[in-house]
Amino acid sequence: GIDADSYSNLGGTPYFEKAQGVAQDAQNSSEPGWKAFENMKNRYWLTENLMNPQYRPIRESIYEYHRKGLDLMYDNVESGRSNIAESLKNLQKANRTKPGSFLLRLYVDSKRDEIIKVFGEGSPTTKAEVVNIMKEIDPANGDKYSAILK
Repeated sequence: GIDADSYSNLGGTPYFEKAQGVAQDAQNSSEPGWKAFENMKNRYWLTENLMNPQYRPIRESIYEYHRKGLDLMYDNVESGRSNIAESLKNLQKANRTKPGSFLLRLYVDSKRDEIIKVFGEGSPTTKAEVVNIMKEIDPANGDKYSAILK
């Protein structure tokens, strides 16, 4: 589903609907990691977050980041970098709506090093904007993002 979201906006929806159905069916399972009441970091909550409209900006960011950002960088580095910076604003929006969501944590953890590398170069204004966004979203790793400004 995430891969499909990276190729078309919300393209992973049919896959996430199936995953949500599996998670719903597994509520009676004796296996851990499926029940809503176990904790907020399991398969149930991942599928819930992926399908919850409040987290839609995260999924939209996946498309913008990959298709309009990384893919475009092949032909136009600055334009791609600018689009990635814009995609991060969707993550910021989601974080302000629901801070610290499981889905946002997973996404940021998987993209942190790449974001730092992408913005190691570029305009000082864009760098500063990205650092501020990422420090707000991922404050525990603020020092890592500060390296972008050096």
